[in-house]
Amino acid sequence: MPCNGSGQRVRGVTVESVQRGAESSGLTITLSVLEDLGDGHERAFFHNWGRSVVYASPASVRMLDAPNMAAAARMMTMSVPAISAIRSSLAGFMKLLLVGGEAEPSVLRSVVFNKGGRADVVCVWFIPVVVYDLGEGHSCEGGGGGAVGLRDGVATDGCGTPDLLAEPQATAAGIRNPPRLGFLAYFDQKPPSDSRQHAYMMRDHLGHRYTPNPVTMVDEDGLIMSQNPASVSTIGVHGCEARLPGGPRWSLLKELFASDPGAEADMRAATGSGRSWSRRLRVSDSPVLRKWLELRDDEERWHDVQVSRLRDPIHLKTCFIVAETDVTPLVQAQHQVSRMHRQQEVLLRQILPRQPAEPDVVEPDGTIRLTCRDVMSFATWHESVTVLFADIKGFTTMSQQLHPARVMLFLDTLYNAFDCLLDEECGCYKVETIGDCYMVCGGLFAQPGAHGANLGGVDPHHAPKVLRFAKQMVDVASRLRTPLGDPVEMRIGLHSGPCMSGVVGRRMPRFCLFGDTINTASRMESTGLPGRIHVSEATRNLLTDEPWEARGEGIEVKGKGRMQTYLWGGDVDTQCHKARDQVISMIAERRTSGPGKQPRASESSGNRRAGAGQSGRPLRVSDASCATNYWQPWLNAAPVRKSFDVRHR
Repeated sequence: MPCNGSGQRVRGVTVESVQRGAESSGLTITLSVLEDLGDGHERAFFHNWGRSVVYASPASVRMLDAPNMAAAARMMTMSVPAISAIRSSLAGFMKLLLVGGEAEPSVLRSVVFNKGGRADVVCVWFIPVVVYDLGEGHSCEGGGGGAVGLRDGVATDGCGTPDLLAEPQATAAGIRNPPRLGFLAYFDQKPPSDSRQHAYMMRDHLGHRYTPNPVTMVDEDGLIMSQNPASVSTIGVHGCEARLPGGPRWSLLKELFASDPGAEADMRAATGSGRSWSRRLRVSDSPVLRKWLELRDDEERWHDVQVSRLRDPIHLKTCFIVAETDVTPLVQAQHQVSRMHRQQEVLLRQILPRQPAEPDVVEPDGTIRLTCRDVMSFATWHESVTVLFADIKGFTTMSQQLHPARVMLFLDTLYNAFDCLLDEECGCYKVETIGDCYMVCGGLFAQPGAHGANLGGVDPHHAPKVLRFAKQMVDVASRLRTPLGDPVEMRIGLHSGPCMSGVVGRRMPRFCLFGDTINTASRMESTGLPGRIHVSEATRNLLTDEPWEARGEGIEVKGKGRMQTYLWGGDVDTQCHKARDQVISMIAERRTSGPGKQPRASESSGNRRAGAGQSGRPLRVSDASCATNYWQPWLNAAPVRKSFDVRHR
């Protein structure tokens, strides 16, 4: 007898010897050899390995109710992909043999459906063997029903047999073909005593009974047949074995698939081919299951549902085993992680604009780290852009007279209004804010991408887009007042030219613009007039259709000398009414619906829009944004004017 790698002896057989012994003793036995079927083969049951039946005894042919050996072999071959229990049994035996290295016979109990409709429990012995002298075309599935002639008693000296999974090598003289690893399957059809068979069933039942997750058997229509205790405690007693005939019944399958009705057809197709089916389902979508699971109105319940098809040994009809696992905490955690990921993505987009090719700069702990290579990968040259700077007249004086909290809330509401203008797809990008300075650039994103425009490229309309945004800023600001009651007047400066964009810094990295264009735009703002749009000659040359007023022979600009500049001479009242009204309505809504205050019944949204827009008094920005309850201790201590009321009106 040859040995396996661990020194255990493996019996050597031939097909002829197995045939002679089985037919002389009337044994129900089959002989199979292992084959490497390749990746993903449907008949493989352990990695790439499957079996090929080379012999089936007459008794086994009769047990399978097959006309001949070839038909019986085909039935056994097709049972591997079609019946999960057989596939699992063979895989378990192969793992014991090849992974555990235990070349010992093993026994498994199986259910056999006899011709008369009786289901019996039989013991199936799996015996590892080495098959010698196996001829070409060794499978008996091809027809004829004959066996390949082999001889018994062949053995080797010592334990020098090669690895069972290696390619077989030529053996001693007289052996026509190399040996193959295989196994005998012996069906012990002597039924155990009734008490012993009952004990077997009780042991299987206890394993099913003490499974902590709900396991339910349903018929072809989804009506519940039997349940384990976990299923009973989850949805109540509904099995036909536990209730009187004629009681109310409902289909478990129909209710499980309430959230995904199309999945039931997929399940039936998968289980019909012998595979188990599984999917995550939101069972709380079913009104029936919501009732039995005792869910609150706002409560969701998710189950991982696994379904297998089998034959009912009592009624001999198709039924399904439904195993469920409550994964609601896991789904909720995944949703939370997904929300955090989206928030992180949004936050990252606020810091780092979308690139054509983006480096991975987010560490596993959530921090953003930029190497020199990352900095250069973010750097982008822009041939022509328009940069806008804007600040507030009298901001320094206001900061001296008001508490910093009041100043912060004022800027928050004002900048939120400007941000809303940017949200209207105006083609401008907010670069940064420093104190009362608001910086915007047009023409940065002109390179087409899968998710919109990416950084780079050239936008021929960058100057008109930025000028349009500047007009909206002036229009919105003219309808607001500072916390001191003064009108909000913005100084706005524009300049067009080339620049470089990139991300610098490792702590709180910032997206910045670099180049003389940015310096010149800042000078246009600082030398401008309150409530006016001040542009350079470069920007004016890109906007020749607009009404411009030259500032004499030019102005002195620090670091630049004398420059010819222009003021926009149009009327903002005739510009961009829709965007202005939307922003003013938003501020009015916040003013009338502040913390702890409901809108007055006499104020409809239309009245608020009209009152805040043109005919009513200008809105005081602090009225719209001041969270009084939180800031009251600081606001009371602020050196404010007596005429200003910090409470919501």
